[in-house]
Amino acid sequence: MLGLADNPFTPGAGLTPAYMGRRPKVERALLRLLGAVRNNSSGAHAALLFGPRGNGKTVLLNWFERQAHGTDDGQPIAVVRFSSRDLADARRMNEAIDKAASQWASGWQRLGRIFAGAAIAVPPLTVRVSDRGERLGAAWQTWLEKGKGPLLLTVDEAHVSQPLALGDFLDAIQIAGRSRPLLVVLAGTPGVITTLLDSRSSFWSRFTTLRIGLLDDDAARTVLSEPFRMAGISAAGDATATLAEAADNYPYSLQLHGEAAWDAVADTGMTSLGMEHVPTVIETADAQRRMYYSHRHAEFRRCNRMPLARDVALAFRSSRDGTLATGDLTRLLERHGDSPADLEDFLAANGYIWQNEDGSAWSPGIPSLMSYMVELTEA
Repeated sequence: MLGLADNPFTPGAGLTPAYMGRRPKVERALLRLLGAVRNNSSGAHAALLFGPRGNGKTVLLNWFERQAHGTDDGQPIAVVRFSSRDLADARRMNEAIDKAASQWASGWQRLGRIFAGAAIAVPPLTVRVSDRGERLGAAWQTWLEKGKGPLLLTVDEAHVSQPLALGDFLDAIQIAGRSRPLLVVLAGTPGVITTLLDSRSSFWSRFTTLRIGLLDDDAARTVLSEPFRMAGISAAGDATATLAEAADNYPYSLQLHGEAAWDAVADTGMTSLGMEHVPTVIETADAQRRMYYSHRHAEFRRCNRMPLARDVALAFRSSRDGTLATGDLTRLLERHGDSPADLEDFLAANGYIWQNEDGSAWSPGIPSLMSYMVELTEA
């Protein structure tokens, strides 16, 4: 059981919190792909997790890697995780492979102690990748085809990958998938779509695409209440509902509000979270959130996009249902530049706007971010 001295909320870059907001549809889709690879289904399998920053893509990727390691009681399979910059550099790719091989071998040693006498084969993760006299894509293919058994490859922050290197990587996986079961999962902001378009690989068009946006109301409230329950501390439903609404159901902000709520309970020496804590929690979390948003402001200001940010925010405010039809947004963007598509990509990549699944309308990516931008332009 957690103690009040151990704050379980983790508002940080990809840190796994004590309780991860559940996304049943996304989790089922990922586990279905994992099951296919475990069952030696032929061909390369792939998924793309995309959404604005702070929505929990890295946390979800961490969770999925744990499932591949066997925490869901399935057969453990090898996992190699790459950064977006590893893909264009043979030395860094080899370092990533070596790190994975070391972790995998130690994992199998632990299993061997548990299942004494079992015949356990370690998948070959030590083949070297070379870029001397050959394209990296060919070296990748050689490495993948020399291995046996299922393999999961993950790439976080894929939107900042070098596009052609990413294309080589994907093409090698597609070809090697003919001879062994492979699964690749990419995670990135909405800008990853542009990166994939520029990669010149057609494989990504067959990915299972999973949108990672704001949590629904029930999931957001549970993110706040569950760590308290795990510690034997009650959390009033009206308090968690108010805090979830103040956090916009935004995973990063939920962690900020949860951290502040936990500290507020610890500071007062109480054994429950109630409405009396809410004003202090919101004030504390909002100060931290404004610091986080200041980086977005700097990016907009550097590109001279603050007038655009204000106009878009006010347009959403004035709409009847809080959304903008795609055509209306395009007409608004036309007043701010010659390329509405580029402006749309900029806003989406920064999490300022978020398109619905059928592409017919847009919503604010993070409502409180829009309010912050309007406040700064008025000041």
